Amino acid sequence: MIGPLARSAEDLELAFDIASGPDQGEQVAWRLEIPPARHARLSDFRVAVLPPISWLPVDEDIVAAQDRLATGLGRLGAHVQVIQPEAFGDVREYYKLYHKLMVVQMSPGMSKETRQQIAEWGHKTAHERGDEFLEIGAQALEASAHEYVHAFWGRERFRLAYRDFFRDWDVLLTPVTFTLAFRHSDAPPEVDRDDLTLTVNGQAVRYGFLAVYPGLATLCGQPATAFPFGLTRHGLPIGLQAIGPYLEDRTPPALRRARRPRVWRVSNAARLRLDSEEQFHD
Repeated sequence: MIGPLARSAEDLELAFDIASGPDQGEQVAWRLEIPPARHARLSDFRVAVLPPISWLPVDEDIVAAQDRLATGLGRLGAHVQVIQPEAFGDVREYYKLYHKLMVVQMSPGMSKETRQQIAEWGHKTAHERGDEFLEIGAQALEASAHEYVHAFWGRERFRLAYRDFFRDWDVLLTPVTFTLAFRHSDAPPEVDRDDLTLTVNGQAVRYGFLAVYPGLATLCGQPATAFPFGLTRHGLPIGLQAIGPYLEDRTPPALRRARRPRVWRVSNAARLRLDSEEQFHD
């Protein structure tokens, strides 16, 4: 994920305006004309909420926060519905493609011999575990230039699905990732990340799946704004994200800018709590 960090939606847009521009060598003719946000009032927004991903548990506090936000937006007049781009299905094929391209792009510095060794381990381990995502990663390490180009063609199918989807919707609301902040891992560097798990709602979930929700924006180049939405009962921050239409980078932060909490209440000194009846204004 590439983009500015800021304390408010207004500052985020300011940082975006400062940082955006042509790549080196393209400034002679390149011009950027990002359109204004689609809406300024919450009641005008059409907010899609991503359905649960069946194979990826999400911390119950994150799910509850997303439900509260969706309910609050609907109460203020926004059109809110649980829906996703038609081509997404159960998101498996989407994530496989994202994972494949990510592995290819992260391994160009490896020698052919190293890639082959890791790929052989991946094929063997994936077969033993019945792990389809590990197998995709192994295939990516062996991918030819032809397969790499073919993967980009596959990406165009999802980009088209997003274009069709955002004709009817302004933003897609999802978690930032499946878990809350977790303790730093003390695992030695030689331990493969595919062997690490995080516990979510009593279930062990692969560490690598932290990239699933960010990948919903990254694969197709969609603009997305991640924002905090309260804290858990243990004081941990909850993050959600609004994914927007391609090249309409001002629309996702506009949702956050229009949604300013009025009343914040501190309880137990360790917990900052949103008053759910007054956390929106329009």
